[in-house]
Amino acid sequence: MAVRNLVRLIAYLRGSRRRLAAYVALLIVSSGATVAVPLVFRRVVDRGIEAGRPGAVITLTAAAAGLALLAAATSAAGNSLGAALGMELTYQLRMALYRHLVGESLPFFSRSRSGALTARVSRDTLDAQKLVQGLLGTTTAQGVTLVFAVAAMVSLDPVVTLCVLAGAPLFLIPGKVFARRVMAAARRQAKAGTAANHHLTEWLNVSGALTRELFGSAEREVAAFGRVAREQRDAVTSRNVNFYASGFFLAALGAVGYATVYLLGGLRTAHGSMSIGTLIALAALVQAVYNPLVQITTQGLGLSTGLVALERVFEVLDRGRPDEPATDGKLHRPVRSLVLDDVWFRHPTTAEATLPSLADTDPDETGGRWALRGIDLQLTAGATTAIVGPSGAGKTTTALVASGIYRPDRGTVILDGIDTTTLSRHELHRAVGMVTQDAYLLNDTLRENLLIAAPDAGDGALRAACDLAELHELVAAMPNGLDTVMGDRGYRLSGGERQRLALARVILAAPDIVILDEATAHLDSRTEAAVRRALSQHLAGRAQLVIAHRLSTITRADRIVVLEAGRVVETGTHVELLEKQGAYARLVASGDDLRP
Repeated sequence: MAVRNLVRLIAYLRGSRRRLAAYVALLIVSSGATVAVPLVFRRVVDRGIEAGRPGAVITLTAAAAGLALLAAATSAAGNSLGAALGMELTYQLRMALYRHLVGESLPFFSRSRSGALTARVSRDTLDAQKLVQGLLGTTTAQGVTLVFAVAAMVSLDPVVTLCVLAGAPLFLIPGKVFARRVMAAARRQAKAGTAANHHLTEWLNVSGALTRELFGSAEREVAAFGRVAREQRDAVTSRNVNFYASGFFLAALGAVGYATVYLLGGLRTAHGSMSIGTLIALAALVQAVYNPLVQITTQGLGLSTGLVALERVFEVLDRGRPDEPATDGKLHRPVRSLVLDDVWFRHPTTAEATLPSLADTDPDETGGRWALRGIDLQLTAGATTAIVGPSGAGKTTTALVASGIYRPDRGTVILDGIDTTTLSRHELHRAVGMVTQDAYLLNDTLRENLLIAAPDAGDGALRAACDLAELHELVAAMPNGLDTVMGDRGYRLSGGERQRLALARVILAAPDIVILDEATAHLDSRTEAAVRRALSQHLAGRAQLVIAHRLSTITRADRIVVLEAGRVVETGTHVELLEKQGAYARLVASGDDLRP
Protein backbone atom coordinates (compact mmCIF):
# COMPACT_ATOMS: atom_id res chain seq x y z
CA MET A 1 0.00 0.00 0.00
CA ALA A 2 2.71 2.47 1.01
CA VAL A 3 4.83 1.77 -2.07
CA ARG A 4 1.82 2.02 -4.37
CA ASN A 5 0.85 5.39 -2.90
CA LEU A 6 4.40 6.68 -3.29
CA VAL A 7 4.40 5.62 -6.94
CA ARG A 8 1.12 7.45 -7.45
CA LEU A 9 2.76 10.65 -6.29
CA ILE A 10 4.92 10.71 -9.41
CA ALA A 11 1.91 11.80 -11.47
CA TYR A 12 1.75 15.03 -9.46
CA LEU A 13 5.28 16.01 -10.58
CA ARG A 14 4.58 15.93 -14.31
CA GLY A 15 4.70 19.70 -14.54
CA SER A 16 8.06 19.88 -12.73
CA ARG A 17 10.20 17.57 -14.88
CA ARG A 18 12.96 20.12 -15.47
CA ARG A 19 13.29 20.95 -11.80
CA LEU A 20 13.25 17.25 -10.97
CA ALA A 21 16.07 16.62 -13.48
CA ALA A 22 18.07 19.51 -12.00
CA TYR A 23 17.49 18.09 -8.52
CA VAL A 24 18.81 14.66 -9.55
CA ALA A 25 21.84 16.28 -11.20
CA LEU A 26 22.64 18.21 -8.02
CA LEU A 27 22.35 15.02 -5.95
CA ILE A 28 24.76 13.20 -8.24
CA VAL A 29 27.31 16.02 -8.09
CA SER A 30 26.98 16.36 -4.31
CA SER A 31 27.28 12.62 -3.66
CA GLY A 32 30.15 12.24 -6.09
CA ALA A 33 32.08 15.09 -4.47
CA THR A 34 31.37 13.71 -0.98
CA VAL A 35 32.75 10.28 -1.89
CA ALA A 36 35.72 11.77 -3.76
CA VAL A 37 37.01 13.58 -0.65
CA PRO A 38 38.24 10.38 1.15
CA LEU A 39 39.85 9.22 -2.09
CA VAL A 40 41.80 12.47 -2.36
CA PHE A 41 42.89 12.24 1.29
CA ARG A 42 44.16 8.74 0.55
CA ARG A 43 46.55 10.35 -1.92
CA VAL A 44 47.44 13.04 0.63
CA VAL A 45 48.67 10.29 2.97
CA ASP A 46 50.23 7.92 0.44
CA ARG A 47 51.72 10.35 -2.09
CA GLY A 48 52.26 13.35 0.12
CA ILE A 49 52.88 12.57 3.78
CA GLU A 50 54.56 9.15 3.43
CA ALA A 51 56.48 10.21 0.31
CA GLY A 52 57.70 13.38 2.04
CA ARG A 53 56.28 15.74 -0.61
CA PRO A 54 54.90 18.90 1.07
CA GLY A 55 53.78 20.35 -2.27
CA ALA A 56 51.59 17.35 -2.97
CA VAL A 57 50.12 17.60 0.53
CA ILE A 58 49.17 21.25 -0.05
CA THR A 59 47.77 20.69 -3.55
CA LEU A 60 45.80 17.58 -2.71
CA THR A 61 44.45 19.04 0.56
CA ALA A 62 43.27 22.12 -1.35
CA ALA A 63 41.57 19.83 -3.88
CA ALA A 64 39.85 17.91 -1.05
CA ALA A 65 38.67 21.17 0.51
CA GLY A 66 37.34 22.34 -2.86
CA LEU A 67 35.44 19.08 -3.31
CA ALA A 68 34.01 19.38 0.21
CA LEU A 69 32.79 22.91 -0.57
CA LEU A 70 31.31 21.73 -3.87
CA ALA A 71 29.52 18.89 -2.04
CA ALA A 72 28.15 21.30 0.56
CA ALA A 73 27.00 23.86 -2.03
CA THR A 74 25.30 21.34 -4.32
CA SER A 75 23.76 19.60 -1.30
CA ALA A 76 22.28 22.89 -0.08
CA ALA A 77 21.00 23.75 -3.55
CA GLY A 78 19.58 20.25 -3.96
CA ASN A 79 17.86 20.32 -0.58
CA SER A 80 16.34 23.70 -1.39
CA LEU A 81 15.10 22.46 -4.77
CA GLY A 82 13.84 19.25 -3.17
CA ALA A 83 11.89 21.26 -0.60
CA ALA A 84 10.37 23.35 -3.40
CA LEU A 85 9.40 20.20 -5.29
CA GLY A 86 7.89 18.79 -2.13
CA MET A 87 5.79 21.90 -1.59
CA GLU A 88 4.69 21.91 -5.23
CA LEU A 89 3.66 18.28 -4.98
CA THR A 90 1.78 19.00 -1.75
CA TYR A 91 0.01 21.95 -3.35
CA GLN A 92 -1.13 19.74 -6.25
CA LEU A 93 -2.25 17.03 -3.84
CA ARG A 94 -4.13 19.49 -1.64
CA MET A 95 -5.90 21.05 -4.62
CA ALA A 96 -6.85 17.62 -5.97
CA LEU A 97 -8.26 16.67 -2.58
CA TYR A 98 -10.23 19.89 -2.16
CA ARG A 99 -11.54 19.71 -5.73
CA HIS A 100 -12.70 16.17 -5.03
CA LEU A 101 -14.41 17.13 -1.78
CA VAL A 102 -16.35 20.08 -3.20
CA GLY A 103 -17.75 17.70 -5.80
CA GLU A 104 -19.23 15.46 -3.11
CA SER A 105 -22.97 15.32 -2.51
CA LEU A 106 -24.87 16.85 0.40
CA PRO A 107 -25.41 13.42 2.10
CA PHE A 108 -21.63 12.97 2.20
CA PHE A 109 -21.24 16.13 4.26
CA SER A 110 -24.30 15.44 6.41
CA ARG A 111 -22.79 12.09 7.46
CA SER A 112 -19.14 13.20 7.76
CA ARG A 113 -17.50 15.06 10.63
CA SER A 114 -16.43 18.53 9.54
CA GLY A 115 -13.30 18.31 11.68
CA ALA A 116 -12.30 15.09 9.93
CA LEU A 117 -12.66 16.74 6.53
CA THR A 118 -10.61 19.80 7.46
CA ALA A 119 -7.95 17.53 8.95
CA ARG A 120 -7.59 15.70 5.62
CA VAL A 121 -7.11 18.91 3.66
CA SER A 122 -4.91 20.77 6.15
CA ARG A 123 -3.02 18.45 8.49
CA ASP A 124 -2.81 15.25 6.42
CA THR A 125 -1.55 17.02 3.30
CA LEU A 126 1.05 18.82 5.46
CA ASP A 127 2.22 15.50 6.92
CA ALA A 128 2.36 14.12 3.38
CA GLN A 129 4.54 17.11 2.44
CA LYS A 130 7.00 16.18 5.20
CA LEU A 131 7.07 12.67 3.78
CA VAL A 132 7.76 13.93 0.27
CA GLN A 133 10.42 16.36 1.45
CA GLY A 134 12.08 13.58 3.43
CA LEU A 135 12.09 11.31 0.39
CA LEU A 136 13.37 14.04 -1.91
CA GLY A 137 15.90 15.15 0.69
CA THR A 138 17.52 12.74 3.12
CA THR A 139 16.43 9.39 1.65
CA THR A 140 17.22 10.08 -2.01
CA ALA A 141 20.48 11.90 -1.26
CA GLN A 142 21.65 9.14 1.09
CA GLY A 143 20.71 6.51 -1.47
CA VAL A 144 22.82 8.14 -4.19
CA THR A 145 25.73 8.57 -1.76
CA LEU A 146 25.46 4.90 -0.79
CA VAL A 147 25.84 3.79 -4.42
CA PHE A 148 28.89 6.01 -5.00
CA ALA A 149 30.49 4.96 -1.69
CA VAL A 150 30.12 1.24 -2.41
CA ALA A 151 31.63 1.72 -5.88
CA ALA A 152 34.60 3.61 -4.37
CA MET A 153 35.18 0.95 -1.70
CA VAL A 154 35.15 -1.82 -4.32
CA SER A 155 37.79 0.07 -6.29
CA LEU A 156 40.00 0.26 -3.18
CA ASP A 157 39.58 -3.24 -1.73
CA PRO A 158 36.85 -5.68 -2.85
CA VAL A 159 37.49 -8.11 0.04
CA VAL A 160 36.99 -5.56 2.82
CA THR A 161 34.00 -4.12 0.93
CA LEU A 162 32.37 -7.55 0.71
CA CYS A 163 32.84 -8.10 4.44
CA VAL A 164 31.35 -4.71 5.23
CA LEU A 165 28.35 -5.26 2.94
CA ALA A 166 27.74 -8.69 4.45
CA GLY A 167 26.30 -6.92 7.47
CA ALA A 168 24.07 -4.60 5.43
CA PRO A 169 21.01 -6.95 5.42
CA LEU A 170 21.00 -6.76 9.22
CA PHE A 171 19.81 -3.15 8.85
CA LEU A 172 16.49 -4.53 7.61
CA ILE A 173 15.80 -6.21 10.95
CA PRO A 174 14.90 -3.05 12.94
CA GLY A 175 12.65 -1.97 10.10
CA LYS A 176 10.84 -5.30 10.08
CA VAL A 177 10.59 -5.52 13.85
CA PHE A 178 9.53 -1.96 14.59
CA ALA A 179 7.86 -0.75 11.36
CA ARG A 180 4.46 -2.31 12.10
CA ARG A 181 4.44 -0.95 15.64
CA VAL A 182 5.41 2.52 14.47
CA MET A 183 2.80 2.50 11.69
CA ALA A 184 0.09 1.25 14.07
CA ALA A 185 0.95 4.02 16.52
CA ALA A 186 0.93 6.57 13.67
CA ARG A 187 -2.57 5.45 12.64
CA ARG A 188 -3.80 5.79 16.22
CA GLN A 189 -2.19 9.22 16.34
CA ALA A 190 -3.93 10.27 13.12
CA LYS A 191 -7.30 8.99 14.36
CA ALA A 192 -6.94 10.81 17.67
CA GLY A 193 -5.79 13.94 15.85
CA THR A 194 -8.91 13.86 13.69
CA ALA A 195 -11.10 13.53 16.79
CA ALA A 196 -9.31 16.47 18.43
CA ASN A 197 -9.67 18.58 15.27
CA HIS A 198 -13.38 17.78 15.12
CA HIS A 199 -13.83 18.74 18.78
CA LEU A 200 -12.10 22.09 18.21
CA THR A 201 -14.14 22.76 15.05
CA GLU A 202 -17.40 22.12 16.87
CA TRP A 203 -16.73 23.99 20.11
CA LEU A 204 -14.25 26.81 19.47
CA ASN A 205 -16.66 29.04 17.61
CA VAL A 206 -19.45 31.44 18.46
CA SER A 207 -22.19 28.77 18.44
CA GLY A 208 -20.15 26.53 20.71
CA ALA A 209 -19.45 29.44 23.06
CA LEU A 210 -23.15 30.29 23.28
CA THR A 211 -24.07 26.66 24.04
CA ARG A 212 -21.32 26.55 26.66
CA GLU A 213 -22.69 29.67 28.36
CA LEU A 214 -26.30 28.47 28.18
CA PHE A 215 -25.69 25.04 29.70
CA GLY A 216 -22.45 25.47 31.65
CA SER A 217 -20.80 22.64 29.74
CA ALA A 218 -17.20 23.87 29.98
CA GLU A 219 -16.00 21.10 32.30
CA ARG A 220 -17.63 18.43 30.17
CA GLU A 221 -15.99 19.88 27.05
CA VAL A 222 -12.58 19.94 28.75
CA ALA A 223 -12.99 16.33 29.85
CA ALA A 224 -13.97 15.26 26.32
CA PHE A 225 -10.99 17.06 24.82
CA GLY A 226 -8.75 15.53 27.51
CA ARG A 227 -9.73 12.03 26.37
CA VAL A 228 -8.69 12.61 22.74
CA ALA A 229 -5.59 14.54 23.84
CA ARG A 230 -4.54 11.55 25.97
CA GLU A 231 -5.08 9.23 23.02
CA GLN A 232 -2.77 11.47 20.97
CA ARG A 233 -0.19 11.52 23.76
CA ASP A 234 -0.20 7.75 24.20
CA ALA A 235 0.02 7.10 20.46
CA VAL A 236 2.95 9.48 20.01
CA THR A 237 4.70 8.01 23.06
CA SER A 238 4.34 4.48 21.68
CA ARG A 239 5.63 5.60 18.31
CA ASN A 240 8.66 7.31 19.83
CA VAL A 241 9.56 4.36 22.08
CA ASN A 242 9.66 1.99 19.10
CA PHE A 243 11.43 4.56 16.93
CA TYR A 244 14.27 5.15 19.41
CA ALA A 245 14.57 1.43 20.20
CA SER A 246 15.24 0.81 16.52
CA GLY A 247 17.86 3.57 16.65
CA PHE A 248 19.82 1.65 19.27
CA PHE A 249 20.07 -1.44 17.06
CA LEU A 250 21.05 0.63 14.05
CA ALA A 251 23.80 2.39 16.01
CA ALA A 252 25.10 -0.98 17.22
CA LEU A 253 25.24 -2.33 13.67
CA GLY A 254 27.08 0.80 12.54
CA ALA A 255 29.68 0.35 15.27
CA VAL A 256 30.25 -3.26 14.17
CA GLY A 257 30.74 -2.06 10.61
CA TYR A 258 33.38 0.48 11.59
CA ALA A 259 35.17 -2.12 13.70
CA THR A 260 35.16 -4.55 10.75
CA VAL A 261 36.96 -2.05 8.51
CA TYR A 262 39.63 -1.26 11.07
CA LEU A 263 40.11 -4.93 11.96
CA LEU A 264 40.46 -6.25 8.41
CA GLY A 265 42.10 -3.14 7.01
CA GLY A 266 44.49 -2.88 9.95
CA LEU A 267 45.59 -6.51 9.54
CA ARG A 268 46.11 -6.04 5.80
CA THR A 269 48.05 -2.83 6.43
CA ALA A 270 50.21 -4.56 9.04
CA HIS A 271 51.06 -7.26 6.48
CA GLY A 272 51.88 -4.60 3.88
CA SER A 273 49.04 -5.48 1.49
CA MET A 274 47.23 -2.17 2.09
CA SER A 275 48.53 1.37 2.43
CA ILE A 276 47.69 3.57 5.40
CA GLY A 277 46.01 6.03 3.04
CA THR A 278 43.75 3.27 1.71
CA LEU A 279 42.81 2.26 5.26
CA ILE A 280 41.93 5.85 6.14
CA ALA A 281 39.89 6.20 2.93
CA LEU A 282 38.01 2.94 3.62
CA ALA A 283 37.27 4.04 7.18
CA ALA A 284 35.81 7.27 5.86
CA LEU A 285 33.86 5.53 3.07
CA VAL A 286 32.33 2.96 5.40
CA GLN A 287 30.65 5.87 7.11
CA ALA A 288 29.33 6.90 3.69
CA VAL A 289 27.89 3.38 3.39
CA TYR A 290 26.54 2.77 6.88
CA ASN A 291 25.32 6.31 7.54
CA PRO A 292 22.94 6.15 4.54
CA LEU A 293 21.72 2.72 5.67
CA VAL A 294 21.03 4.11 9.14
CA GLN A 295 19.46 7.28 7.75
CA ILE A 296 17.27 5.44 5.22
CA THR A 297 16.04 2.94 7.81
CA THR A 298 15.48 5.66 10.40
CA GLN A 299 13.83 7.91 7.84
CA GLY A 300 11.51 5.10 6.84
CA LEU A 301 10.35 4.70 10.42
CA GLY A 302 10.27 8.44 11.01
CA LEU A 303 8.09 9.03 7.97
CA SER A 304 5.37 6.70 9.25
CA THR A 305 3.13 9.67 10.02
CA GLY A 306 3.51 10.91 6.45
CA LEU A 307 2.78 7.44 5.03
CA VAL A 308 -0.40 7.21 7.09
CA ALA A 309 -1.38 10.73 5.99
CA LEU A 310 -0.84 9.74 2.37
CA GLU A 311 -3.06 6.70 2.90
CA ARG A 312 -5.79 8.94 4.27
CA VAL A 313 -5.51 11.43 1.40
CA PHE A 314 -5.72 8.75 -1.28
CA GLU A 315 -8.54 7.06 0.62
CA VAL A 316 -10.65 10.13 -0.11
CA LEU A 317 -9.38 10.59 -3.67
CA ASP A 318 -10.19 6.95 -4.45
CA ARG A 319 -13.73 7.26 -3.17
CA GLY A 320 -16.37 7.43 -5.87
CA ARG A 321 -18.53 10.54 -5.95
CA PRO A 322 -21.56 11.71 -7.93
CA ASP A 323 -20.41 12.07 -11.51
CA GLU A 324 -21.21 14.94 -13.81
CA PRO A 325 -23.58 13.81 -16.58
CA ALA A 326 -22.02 12.20 -19.62
CA THR A 327 -24.03 14.50 -21.88
CA ASP A 328 -23.85 18.25 -21.61
CA GLY A 329 -27.45 19.34 -21.93
CA LYS A 330 -28.25 23.01 -22.41
CA LEU A 331 -31.29 24.94 -21.24
CA HIS A 332 -32.83 27.79 -23.17
CA ARG A 333 -33.40 30.72 -20.84
CA PRO A 334 -35.76 31.55 -19.37
CA VAL A 335 -36.84 28.15 -18.11
CA ARG A 336 -40.62 28.01 -17.90
CA SER A 337 -41.43 24.79 -16.05
CA LEU A 338 -40.14 22.21 -13.57
CA VAL A 339 -41.78 18.79 -13.24
CA LEU A 340 -41.26 16.02 -10.67
CA ASP A 341 -42.54 12.83 -12.30
CA ASP A 342 -43.13 9.85 -9.95
CA VAL A 343 -40.11 10.78 -7.80
CA TRP A 344 -38.91 8.40 -5.12
CA PHE A 345 -36.01 9.27 -2.85
CA ARG A 346 -34.32 7.70 0.16
CA HIS A 347 -31.54 9.16 2.29
CA PRO A 348 -28.41 7.00 2.00
CA THR A 349 -27.01 5.18 5.01
CA THR A 350 -23.79 6.40 6.58
CA ALA A 351 -21.89 3.54 4.96
CA GLU A 352 -23.21 4.61 1.54
CA ALA A 353 -22.73 8.33 2.08
CA THR A 354 -19.19 8.57 3.46
CA LEU A 355 -16.04 6.74 4.55
CA PRO A 356 -15.83 5.01 7.97
CA SER A 357 -12.84 7.16 8.93
CA LEU A 358 -14.82 10.34 8.22
CA ALA A 359 -18.15 9.29 9.72
CA ASP A 360 -19.32 9.90 13.26
CA THR A 361 -18.05 7.34 15.75
CA ASP A 362 -21.67 6.36 16.43
CA PRO A 363 -23.20 6.76 12.95
CA ASP A 364 -26.90 7.21 12.47
CA GLU A 365 -28.02 4.37 10.23
CA THR A 366 -31.60 5.57 9.79
CA GLY A 367 -31.00 6.11 6.10
CA GLY A 368 -32.38 3.67 3.59
CA ARG A 369 -36.09 4.36 4.19
CA TRP A 370 -38.11 6.09 1.50
CA ALA A 371 -38.40 9.79 2.31
CA LEU A 372 -40.41 10.54 -0.84
CA ARG A 373 -42.85 8.11 -2.48
CA GLY A 374 -44.10 8.75 -5.99
CA ILE A 375 -44.15 12.56 -5.85
CA ASP A 376 -45.79 14.27 -8.84
CA LEU A 377 -45.38 18.03 -8.91
CA GLN A 378 -45.43 20.69 -11.61
CA LEU A 379 -44.18 24.28 -11.36
CA THR A 380 -45.01 26.72 -14.13
CA ALA A 381 -43.85 30.23 -14.90
CA GLY A 382 -45.81 32.98 -13.15
CA ALA A 383 -47.39 30.59 -10.63
CA THR A 384 -46.64 29.93 -6.98
CA THR A 385 -46.95 26.45 -5.52
CA ALA A 386 -46.89 25.96 -1.75
CA ILE A 387 -45.98 22.72 0.04
CA VAL A 388 -47.43 22.05 3.49
CA GLY A 389 -47.50 19.09 5.82
CA PRO A 390 -46.56 17.95 9.30
CA SER A 391 -42.96 17.86 10.44
CA GLY A 392 -41.08 15.04 8.72
CA ALA A 393 -43.54 14.83 5.84
CA GLY A 394 -40.79 15.43 3.24
CA LYS A 395 -41.26 19.13 2.43
CA THR A 396 -37.59 20.16 2.52
CA THR A 397 -36.54 16.89 0.87
CA THR A 398 -38.93 17.62 -2.00
CA ALA A 399 -37.45 21.10 -2.35
CA LEU A 400 -33.90 19.69 -2.39
CA VAL A 401 -34.82 17.17 -5.08
CA ALA A 402 -36.52 19.89 -7.13
CA SER A 403 -33.45 22.11 -6.84
CA GLY A 404 -31.14 19.32 -8.03
CA ILE A 405 -29.21 19.08 -4.74
CA TYR A 406 -30.65 15.58 -4.23
CA ARG A 407 -31.08 13.27 -7.20
CA PRO A 408 -34.06 10.90 -7.12
CA ASP A 409 -33.60 7.15 -6.84
CA ARG A 410 -36.58 6.63 -9.11
CA GLY A 411 -38.53 8.94 -11.37
CA THR A 412 -37.32 12.08 -13.11
CA VAL A 413 -36.98 15.79 -12.58
CA ILE A 414 -37.59 17.69 -15.81
CA LEU A 415 -36.82 21.29 -16.76
CA ASP A 416 -38.62 22.47 -19.90
CA GLY A 417 -38.75 18.89 -21.17
CA ILE A 418 -35.08 18.13 -20.39
CA ASP A 419 -34.16 15.44 -17.85
CA THR A 420 -31.95 17.09 -15.21
CA THR A 421 -29.62 14.07 -15.19
CA THR A 422 -28.33 15.32 -18.57
CA LEU A 423 -27.49 18.75 -17.14
CA SER A 424 -24.28 19.81 -15.44
CA ARG A 425 -24.53 21.17 -11.93
CA HIS A 426 -23.63 24.62 -13.21
CA GLU A 427 -26.39 24.56 -15.84
CA LEU A 428 -28.94 23.26 -13.33
CA HIS A 429 -28.17 25.76 -10.60
CA ARG A 430 -28.29 28.69 -13.03
CA ALA A 431 -31.91 27.75 -13.71
CA VAL A 432 -33.09 26.83 -10.20
CA GLY A 433 -32.32 28.83 -7.06
CA MET A 434 -33.18 28.03 -3.46
CA VAL A 435 -33.24 29.88 -0.15
CA THR A 436 -32.96 27.46 2.78
CA GLN A 437 -34.25 27.78 6.33
CA ASP A 438 -30.82 28.55 7.77
CA ALA A 439 -28.66 30.99 5.85
CA TYR A 440 -24.98 30.11 6.07
CA LEU A 441 -22.70 33.12 6.10
CA LEU A 442 -18.94 33.35 5.86
CA ASN A 443 -16.86 35.22 8.43
CA ASP A 444 -16.19 37.79 5.73
CA THR A 445 -17.59 41.06 4.43
CA LEU A 446 -21.18 41.55 3.39
CA ARG A 447 -19.90 42.08 -0.14
CA GLU A 448 -18.14 38.69 -0.27
CA ASN A 449 -21.20 36.96 1.20
CA LEU A 450 -23.31 38.39 -1.60
CA LEU A 451 -20.79 37.72 -4.36
CA ILE A 452 -21.14 33.99 -3.70
CA ALA A 453 -24.33 34.21 -5.76
CA ALA A 454 -23.01 36.54 -8.48
CA PRO A 455 -19.19 36.89 -8.56
CA ASP A 456 -19.25 39.61 -11.23
CA ALA A 457 -21.90 41.83 -9.64
CA GLY A 458 -20.99 45.48 -9.14
CA ASP A 459 -21.87 47.75 -6.23
CA GLY A 460 -25.04 48.92 -7.97
CA ALA A 461 -26.40 45.40 -8.34
CA LEU A 462 -25.42 44.52 -4.77
CA ARG A 463 -27.19 47.55 -3.33
CA ALA A 464 -30.27 46.97 -5.48
CA ALA A 465 -30.52 43.38 -4.20
CA CYS A 466 -30.13 44.62 -0.62
CA ASP A 467 -32.92 47.16 -1.18
CA LEU A 468 -35.29 44.47 -2.49
CA ALA A 469 -34.46 42.27 0.51
CA GLU A 470 -35.10 45.15 2.94
CA LEU A 471 -31.41 45.34 3.92
CA HIS A 472 -30.82 48.98 2.95
CA GLU A 473 -31.13 50.29 6.52
CA LEU A 474 -28.72 47.63 7.78
CA VAL A 475 -26.15 48.45 5.10
CA ALA A 476 -26.44 52.16 5.82
CA ALA A 477 -25.89 51.57 9.54
CA MET A 478 -22.80 49.40 9.07
CA PRO A 479 -19.47 51.14 9.77
CA ASN A 480 -17.94 50.04 6.46
CA GLY A 481 -21.07 49.48 4.43
CA LEU A 482 -20.73 46.51 2.09
CA ASP A 483 -17.19 45.94 3.35
CA THR A 484 -18.25 45.28 6.96
CA VAL A 485 -17.26 41.85 8.27
CA MET A 486 -20.25 39.72 9.31
CA GLY A 487 -18.53 37.75 12.09
CA ASP A 488 -18.27 34.01 12.64
CA ARG A 489 -21.16 32.41 10.69
CA GLY A 490 -22.74 35.85 10.41
CA TYR A 491 -23.31 35.96 14.14
CA ARG A 492 -23.32 39.76 14.24
CA LEU A 493 -26.60 39.68 12.33
CA SER A 494 -30.00 38.71 13.68
CA GLY A 495 -31.82 35.66 12.34
CA GLY A 496 -34.06 37.88 10.25
CA GLU A 497 -31.11 39.82 8.84
CA ARG A 498 -29.37 36.60 7.84
CA GLN A 499 -32.52 35.43 6.06
CA ARG A 500 -32.81 38.72 4.19
CA LEU A 501 -29.20 38.43 3.13
CA ALA A 502 -29.98 34.96 1.78
CA LEU A 503 -32.90 36.41 -0.16
CA ALA A 504 -30.57 39.08 -1.58
CA ARG A 505 -28.34 36.27 -2.81
CA VAL A 506 -31.11 34.59 -4.78
CA ILE A 507 -32.12 37.96 -6.21
CA LEU A 508 -28.55 38.44 -7.45
CA ALA A 509 -28.39 34.90 -8.86
CA ALA A 510 -31.62 35.60 -10.82
CA PRO A 511 -32.70 31.97 -11.41
CA ASP A 512 -35.79 31.24 -13.50
CA ILE A 513 -37.31 28.99 -10.83
CA VAL A 514 -37.15 30.02 -7.17
CA ILE A 515 -37.62 27.73 -4.17
CA LEU A 516 -38.19 29.35 -0.78
CA ASP A 517 -37.91 26.97 2.20
CA GLU A 518 -39.08 28.89 5.26
CA ALA A 519 -37.23 31.85 3.77
CA THR A 520 -39.11 34.43 5.87
CA ALA A 521 -39.62 32.43 9.09
CA HIS A 522 -37.39 34.77 11.14
CA LEU A 523 -38.94 38.01 9.85
CA ASP A 524 -41.51 40.03 11.74
CA SER A 525 -44.88 40.51 10.04
CA ARG A 526 -44.13 44.04 8.81
CA THR A 527 -40.76 43.15 7.34
CA GLU A 528 -42.14 39.95 5.81
CA ALA A 529 -44.91 41.87 4.11
CA ALA A 530 -42.41 44.39 2.71
CA VAL A 531 -40.08 41.64 1.50
CA ARG A 532 -42.96 39.70 -0.02
CA ARG A 533 -44.18 42.76 -1.95
CA ALA A 534 -40.68 43.41 -3.29
CA LEU A 535 -40.16 39.78 -4.21
CA SER A 536 -43.54 39.50 -5.90
CA GLN A 537 -42.52 42.31 -8.24
CA HIS A 538 -38.97 41.07 -8.80
CA LEU A 539 -39.97 37.42 -9.26
CA ALA A 540 -43.03 38.12 -11.40
CA GLY A 541 -43.19 35.65 -14.28
CA ARG A 542 -41.00 33.08 -12.53
CA ALA A 543 -42.12 29.72 -11.18
CA GLN A 544 -42.01 29.63 -7.38
CA LEU A 545 -42.11 26.78 -4.88
CA VAL A 546 -42.77 27.93 -1.30
CA ILE A 547 -42.53 26.05 1.98
CA ALA A 548 -43.91 28.14 4.81
CA HIS A 549 -45.79 27.91 8.08
CA ARG A 550 -47.46 31.30 7.87
CA LEU A 551 -51.01 30.99 6.59
CA SER A 552 -50.74 34.48 5.08
CA THR A 553 -48.02 33.22 2.74
CA ILE A 554 -49.76 29.99 1.77
CA THR A 555 -53.22 31.41 1.03
CA ARG A 556 -51.73 33.55 -1.76
CA ALA A 557 -50.34 30.48 -3.54
CA ASP A 558 -51.94 29.44 -6.82
CA ARG A 559 -51.73 25.81 -5.77
CA ILE A 560 -51.15 24.05 -2.47
CA VAL A 561 -49.67 20.54 -2.19
CA VAL A 562 -50.16 18.61 1.07
CA LEU A 563 -47.57 15.99 1.98
CA GLU A 564 -47.84 13.19 4.54
CA ALA A 565 -45.13 10.56 5.07
CA GLY A 566 -43.47 11.44 1.78
CA ARG A 567 -46.66 11.23 -0.34
CA VAL A 568 -48.92 13.84 -1.91
CA VAL A 569 -52.30 13.43 -0.24
CA GLU A 570 -54.10 16.59 -1.40
CA THR A 571 -53.73 19.39 -3.94
CA GLY A 572 -55.78 22.48 -4.69
CA THR A 573 -56.25 26.11 -3.72
CA HIS A 574 -56.66 27.26 -0.15
CA VAL A 575 -60.45 27.49 -0.50
CA GLU A 576 -60.76 24.13 -2.28
CA LEU A 577 -58.72 22.31 0.32
CA LEU A 578 -60.66 23.81 3.23
CA GLU A 579 -63.91 22.67 1.62
CA LYS A 580 -62.61 19.10 1.43
CA GLN A 581 -62.23 19.03 5.22
CA GLY A 582 -59.23 16.72 4.71
CA ALA A 583 -55.56 16.79 5.75
CA TYR A 584 -55.07 20.48 4.90
CA ALA A 585 -58.13 21.56 6.88
CA ARG A 586 -56.92 19.57 9.88
CA LEU A 587 -53.49 21.26 9.66
CA VAL A 588 -55.07 24.71 9.60
CA ALA A 589 -57.35 23.84 12.50
CA SER A 590 -54.53 22.39 14.61
CA GLY A 591 -52.24 25.37 14.11
CA ASP A 592 -49.24 23.07 14.49
CA ASP A 593 -47.71 23.76 11.11
CA LEU A 594 -49.72 26.72 9.85
CA ARG A 595 -49.70 30.00 11.75
CA PRO A 596 -52.04 32.88 10.96
